Amino acid sequence: MAIFIEKEITGDDLLEILRLTSDDICMTLLQNYFFKQDVDKPARFEVNDYFKLPVSKFNTKKEVWTTIGIYIANLHLIQPRFNKLLGYVNSPFGGKTIKVIENILSEALYYDNITTDDMADYYNRLQWLGGHDELSLLTPSITPALLKPPPGLMKKKEELLKKYEKELDPSNPNNALIASKIEAELIAEAKKYLKEQEGYENFESESKINISNNYKTMNIMKGPLLNSYTGQYQVNGSEYNTGIKKDEYASISDSSVLGSHARAINTAKGGYLAKKTNQALNAVQAGPKGSDCKTKKTYEVYLYPEMINDYLNRYIIDDGKIVELTTDNINKYVSTTVKMRSPIYCKMEEPCFCNICLGNQPYLLGLDNFGLAINRISNKLLTLSMKKFHDLTVKTEDIDPATLFDFK
Repeated sequence: MAIFIEKEITGDDLLEILRLTSDDICMTLLQNYFFKQDVDKPARFEVNDYFKLPVSKFNTKKEVWTTIGIYIANLHLIQPRFNKLLGYVNSPFGGKTIKVIENILSEALYYDNITTDDMADYYNRLQWLGGHDELSLLTPSITPALLKPPPGLMKKKEELLKKYEKELDPSNPNNALIASKIEAELIAEAKKYLKEQEGYENFESESKINISNNYKTMNIMKGPLLNSYTGQYQVNGSEYNTGIKKDEYASISDSSVLGSHARAINTAKGGYLAKKTNQALNAVQAGPKGSDCKTKKTYEVYLYPEMINDYLNRYIIDDGKIVELTTDNINKYVSTTVKMRSPIYCKMEEPCFCNICLGNQPYLLGLDNFGLAINRISNKLLTLSMKKFHDLTVKTEDIDPATLFDFK
């Protein structure tokens, strides 16, 4: 099991840390705090060393226990410009935390509560903190345990492949689905082992190596890969660590072709789709701010909790009144069916749509000729397809038809 020697920071060390400002965060400071000056001596601090943060710092409502690593990240990223907006973020700054922070900042920028200069400063600081030298001082290293399959996992893999041998044959149109379930079971087993090993934070942070792609390919199995000639999937049980089986060599070798194909062919497709949407919709405009075509038609929308961001700043009819859905009131309508105004029913003279049918988003973004923004759809598809160059993992998702269709 991984052993972390953590200690409470007190006395003069604590006073020194509490006097730090964002301007003090530099490579020299990180080296003095976290770098081993001598092989036989520990670093002055470990990033998980902890202390009690007083109320006077970061406008916290009460004293909280925190770590020096989290504290320095807050000093560097949050305190200079976003102290009032975010307060003290008392969580490890991994992928999930960064995503939450950036969602809040994006919303604040959207409503002009922060400036583009604020966002630029945040990204500059984030990129500096994630630089090669700085990152090596603050994050765990790759350890031997992460570079080889867990004990007993290869035996279990062979048992599963033997058990589902017929279902995994390329002639079965669902063989990739079966293979993805086998992969999921093996990855779950690997996680149980890896959680007890040093370096697992590399996976847990969701900021570096991906256990479902990098680690799986190296130490578990390559998995299903499309044969572009037959249109069938071949399930490859081999992984790179112990070697590739002879009968799987051709399929796994083709993976580099599949990735390059996605970048080359789908780039052309995405560009062509963008040109078509631009040609068809480039003249579409937002009508004057506050305009209302007075249409009586609406369409019913059920506001699922996970979809509320898609409907912010749209207008609905509530008890005969026009209501804009905002961050202040949208939770009132979550998990209910609302009558929404829509460009589909707008009666304003072409090529314009009125403000009420269109919603407020184009006006907040300054997109008068918003038709030119429609190519975001093609760009999104293009970006997703280009990611196949790095990740050919076949992913599956259980879908409840009731969430896609309105059965009445």
